[in-house]
Amino acid sequence: RAHFQEHHERRLIDDLLPGGSDVSIARKYTIEERPVVNELDVLELKFGLELQQIIDINEKDQVISTNMWLNLKWQDYSLMWSPTEYGNISDIRLPPHKIWTPDILLTNSASQVFNPTHPTNIVVYNNGDCVFIPPGLFQSTCKINILWFPFDDQECVFKFISWTYDASKLNISLDGTSADLSGYVENGEWKLLGFPGYRHLSSFDGSNYTEAIFKLNLRRRTMYYFSTLILPCVLIASMSIFGFYLPPESGEKITLQITVLMALTFYMNMVTELTPQSSETPLLGIYFSCIMVMVAASVVDAILVLNFHRQFGTENTMPYIIKFVFLQWLPWILFMKRPGQKITRSSMISHHEMQKLELHGNSTSSCSLLNNVLNVDDHLLRKCSTGVHEYQGFKIHACPCGRSGNIVEKELKLILTELQVITNKIHEKDRSAQFENDWKYAAMVLDRLSLVVFTFLTLLLSGACLVSAPQILVY
Repeated sequence: RAHFQEHHERRLIDDLLPGGSDVSIARKYTIEERPVVNELDVLELKFGLELQQIIDINEKDQVISTNMWLNLKWQDYSLMWSPTEYGNISDIRLPPHKIWTPDILLTNSASQVFNPTHPTNIVVYNNGDCVFIPPGLFQSTCKINILWFPFDDQECVFKFISWTYDASKLNISLDGTSADLSGYVENGEWKLLGFPGYRHLSSFDGSNYTEAIFKLNLRRRTMYYFSTLILPCVLIASMSIFGFYLPPESGEKITLQITVLMALTFYMNMVTELTPQSSETPLLGIYFSCIMVMVAASVVDAILVLNFHRQFGTENTMPYIIKFVFLQWLPWILFMKRPGQKITRSSMISHHEMQKLELHGNSTSSCSLLNNVLNVDDHLLRKCSTGVHEYQGFKIHACPCGRSGNIVEKELKLILTELQVITNKIHEKDRSAQFENDWKYAAMVLDRLSLVVFTFLTLLLSGACLVSAPQILVY
């Protein structure tokens, strides 16, 4: 019985295809001829698409690789037969190079082989219906919009068209409103939103062609980029903020800030490698650039802090405007305290008035040790006379003018000179220590101000980046 069935199928194929001894088929088959009864008729082609897998999306080259099956259905009147005449055979399988097939191609293909489909057999039914389902690994161009990377949605368009038959000879109609997704395998990086299709009539070289257009809508899964790009960037930016807590005496402030800047540069290069070369800057790239500018500014700030902290000597007196801003107003605004001083609005006003008096030379003379020494010097160096003189409650016995009087006078001069030198050194040391403490406190104020400003900017940039994104968490 099997041998008998095989005999019927062989006889049927010989009768349908060229080279057979047909007695029931009226004419021989020609693969170059369009299968229509009348040459003016339009051949109807049902086109369907089945997506199996999204293999890869190359953002840099803007190419998408997919595994899809085409579903082509048409009717060939030359391939009809009566099943009763051929052992009740209702369908047969024929290779595509044996019969006429439509020349459907992907117009935006990026593959080296323009038609990557595998030439599978065509199922032919006794009423002339032909079903051709060739699978293929398609590489096609896809315009990548990197503005919202990595919170982006992408739309890749697939255009299928007959390369030589215009609309007057071949009419393409869709077998459904979207591609078949029953066998789709989920992609780890992209979430499939939809794959709708529609029919479009285009004009080329004075002729109209029907196109089958499918749009693949995808949404990027963001958890991977959160863990590998965004979270490390936020942590590195926070390290630059904590660098303002580092004391200048440690000598590591600039080293820390430069290390943070180098780490951000490395992650910026990763983003550049993932995105195509375009005039549009992705959202993540803008965020990284802003953070890098802030970290670079923190390096400059660290240099200023160290410069303030290393001001020594009385020659490096603090200008009045810097003293007024960094020692009075900014500590009051930032709620900072200085040991031994209470910074309030009234104390700042009184200190400002005192500075004005000192600038105009209206300050009162102090009863310092040096002034007392000078007063004693002036009193004792008067013309020597006999008798007892009283100076500030002390009785001084003056000797007659002579040799012994000159000796006492010289000794007193030497003592007074030594006292003047000691007094000057003490005053100079006190002034130098005061200037040094003022500069160190100004460095602390600058560190605190930078901490507040950079923390606010980091939170503002991170919040603006997340709020402006179309979606944040996509699993």
